[in-house]
Amino acid sequence: MLESSLDAYLDEGVELPKVVDMSELSVEDGFITLIQADPSPYLKSTKAIRKNVTVPEWLVRLADREHVNYSEVLTQALEKKLQL
Repeated sequence: MLESSLDAYLDEGVELPKVVDMSELSVEDGFITLIQADPSPYLKSTKAIRKNVTVPEWLVRLADREHVNYSEVLTQALEKKLQL
């Protein structure tokens, strides 16, 4: 149940609820429990997705001459840009 909720939040880009101190919470006719979840598997899925990009012709010629792996370079650039 928690996993599917977490997956839905991340897939839809919904901001996760903020962490709160349990001592600040109160309920009537119920209970509070701590749930630990690691979102890393959802955030860093290893499944590759094909994306088409537009690159200036002169840059493609230089990159091809150097046998650049476009997928690797784009992945590294995105990780750096997103500070991952």
